[in-house]
Amino acid sequence: MQEETMISHRLICDYVNICEGLLNVPISKELLASAASARSRYQMHLNQQKSKKITDIQAQKRKAIEENIEDLKKKKGSGSACKRMLIGLQKKLKERLAHYKIQHTEGAI
Repeated sequence: MQEETMISHRLICDYVNICEGLLNVPISKELLASAASARSRYQMHLNQQKSKKITDIQAQKRKAIEENIEDLKKKKGSGSACKRMLIGLQKKLKERLAHYKIQHTEGAI
């Protein structure tokens, strides 16, 4: 986003120079509409960043749980206690994933 900001800033400065000063810049309906919607576009950008960060965190957690499950499978042998623990971890993973999906869909609405 920084590169886009720099380009936009340069375009504005060039246009002000072409109009020979800030007071000579014509203010159109399109310009007013764009300025009015700028905050909502910025808010959408922030929400996208937040969503991406949450998704990344959830993926890291899921990966850690899956690695834990794989470790338990390797250590499993014939013990039924390990099986129960593995099933419990799988249930927790499914519950967390379902909870995340519910939260993510509520946030998008």
